[in-house]
Amino acid sequence: MVAVLLAVAFGCIGSGCGANSTQNSDVTLTVASRNTAEEVILAQIYAQALETVGYRVKRDLRLPSGLPPLEQKGHQISGYPEHLNIALKDILKIKQDVPGDPMKAYKLAKEGLEEEGVTAFPPASFARSKAVGMLRKTAEERGLETLSDLRGQAEKMTFNAGSFCRFFTDCLVGLERFYGIFFELFSAIEPTLRYKVLETGEADASMLSSTEGRLAGKESKFVILEDDKHLMPAGNALWVTTTNVVDEAGPDYEKAIVDAQKGLTLKVMQELDAKVKLEGRPPAKVAAEYLKSIHYSG
Repeated sequence: MVAVLLAVAFGCIGSGCGANSTQNSDVTLTVASRNTAEEVILAQIYAQALETVGYRVKRDLRLPSGLPPLEQKGHQISGYPEHLNIALKDILKIKQDVPGDPMKAYKLAKEGLEEEGVTAFPPASFARSKAVGMLRKTAEERGLETLSDLRGQAEKMTFNAGSFCRFFTDCLVGLERFYGIFFELFSAIEPTLRYKVLETGEADASMLSSTEGRLAGKESKFVILEDDKHLMPAGNALWVTTTNVVDEAGPDYEKAIVDAQKGLTLKVMQELDAKVKLEGRPPAKVAAEYLKSIHYSG
């Protein structure tokens, strides 16, 4: 019933009115996702986009974390949303650092996955990554917009993050080595407290996640600093599938996925996350509204 109502409300979305809908209707695809708000939203966007061009789509959402969805037993999966850094580290288990440049990371991931019979479609423009964040007021008062701006100011600032941060290149080690940023004091905290310590003034800066809904819009009291030297591993979202599914589904498969994610900037992803996590709205409806906003028609 929900799917029918969404199709009526948003025109072609979910109704299979793409150019090759008759041919595509012979193909059934199972879209999966892990149990995080962001990945469920992405899965719904991709699923509805595929339905728009005529594919029959099943959903297997909210899978447990751990093994990549394609490797989880008992689940016949056609594809799912992944992130470049996770694909390289958890699926391919590369030993080197993940490149900060998304195109370099994508080339590395695509080539490695193809050897495993897995296909990765081109990534979205937004990336989920660690990000140094602070109160908007603090950033404005200090004239901070990028991580490079912290150099020379961090010596009088406090920084809080998980205990792991002391030892990893994509955290405190990288900030010191690549940016020359040395905070006056670093304190380890539980990740759930990363916003609270900023609000209470216990820390001037904290390690956040770039796509979180609490960062959405200019009305947010929090901001993240731009990683202008590309220290953080590329965490761009991308669709992971198999070569067998690509062959069966035909050319509309990749086109539908790539076209659907064209409007997924970091700002948009933060807003979508906020609608689901902070406002409690259904991911399927939020996804449909997004596709309508970019005039998606397959």
